[in-house]
Amino acid sequence: MYQSFHSYHLTRPYPYRWFSPLALMGGIIATVGFSLLNVASQGYTTYSNSTTNPNETLTHRDWLTGWPSFLVGTEVTCQSSSFALQSQIYTNNTALPFRVKRVWRPDEDGEQIDMGVLEYYNQPLEQCNITRIFTEIDIRTSRSSSQIAMMPVGGSVTGETICYFETTEGRTYLELMVIYDPVASGQNSMRSFVYSNQTRQANLYWASSMMRYYWADLMWKFAEANKKWENRWINGNIQFQPRGFKPGQDKFTEDDIMDKSDDFFRVGCFLNQNVDPDVVAHFDFCQQNNITDLDSKDTQKELRMPGFWNSANILSKAMYFAILADLGRDDEYMPNLLSRSKLLEEFTQDLTKTAKNLDSGFSWGINRAVANYTFKSSDFPDVDLSVAPSVLSSKYLCKVRKLKSPLSLIISVLVADIVLLSSTWKAYVWTVDTFWVGKAATLPPCACYGPNAEDLEPVEEESVPLNPLGQKISPLASPRP
Repeated sequence: MYQSFHSYHLTRPYPYRWFSPLALMGGIIATVGFSLLNVASQGYTTYSNSTTNPNETLTHRDWLTGWPSFLVGTEVTCQSSSFALQSQIYTNNTALPFRVKRVWRPDEDGEQIDMGVLEYYNQPLEQCNITRIFTEIDIRTSRSSSQIAMMPVGGSVTGETICYFETTEGRTYLELMVIYDPVASGQNSMRSFVYSNQTRQANLYWASSMMRYYWADLMWKFAEANKKWENRWINGNIQFQPRGFKPGQDKFTEDDIMDKSDDFFRVGCFLNQNVDPDVVAHFDFCQQNNITDLDSKDTQKELRMPGFWNSANILSKAMYFAILADLGRDDEYMPNLLSRSKLLEEFTQDLTKTAKNLDSGFSWGINRAVANYTFKSSDFPDVDLSVAPSVLSSKYLCKVRKLKSPLSLIISVLVADIVLLSSTWKAYVWTVDTFWVGKAATLPPCACYGPNAEDLEPVEEESVPLNPLGQKISPLASPRP
């Protein structure tokens, strides 16, 4: 008879009552468990999604949250964002448009290593300090015709600040610059204080109100003072630099911020007269560094300076604390006056008069949504002036998981379940055969396996009658009569 290379097994029922119920219950449990496992490992796919808050995306919890990574087939990840130098960005407050001037990271020796690009991953900005505020006033030298038509005198207020944020590789420092010009040229204009109002970002709302009116007041007073002189000033530059801590102090106090002597800033300036283009321009310098001295009538008469110093000081101070509020700075070392109702009342006490007395030629175009009156805490008892930590606003590319289509999901899970259930069944049978059947010595051997002769009990043969020739007589044969 031909014998193939392949063979088959002869089987017989297991002599255990528990075998079938255990196989049935275990199969149901294994099917459910394997299905959940296979949905986690095979049932999801990833897709790209942009978000402004990668931390929220990564911390979003679903039923796979907390599973070991080797059991989950997909993982939610987000990439960092990159900002080139000189690019303009907002914080999450969308208040002031900042320009990235410089990025560096200190090495082990403290040397600053400049970086060509800002790699950023939604880290909070920390310990932002403003290095200087300076105001540029211009009549016509660098202003467009549309700007001159809107306002005869214009200018910009620029702030420079340094912040840092923590990374896995250490601190990264960045220098930011912001320019405020409500009548900017079209190519340089970016909206400021986009979402600020009396209830949302209230501190920035009052900062924008002060900046808008005192910017116009400064330009108006410069234009009025310029009418007195034959050789008029065509432009000017005023620089305000924070003086720093007083001797014996390691932080600013509220009294320092609202110092009546106006010693918060060290002031420097120069003005350029309108002279013949072929003649070297004539500059006049302040020769003073204190607002109080510059604002006196005697100083203005002696130096032939315009009397706009109080407006310039308030504008710079509003810009100073608006930048800090936008960057999330308000702590015991630098209390922000925009977040303290008492200081804000004192700071805005002349806003109503300033807005009322402003010349119509300079008040034209002011957004009526900004406040033209003094802040009073009694009028806004529930307003939130707090300053929250800030992050740079950017889009982050994240990989997010989603469930496969129903048909694809069923096929993936079904195939994986069959493979795992088959392996589990073989393991179950092998275990029973090895540890139960193999040790059951009392079980009768299967004749098909050809047991050894010595293992069989002797069987007595029945005596069969023989005929005279010695042949066996069949029991079915009938004897002849």
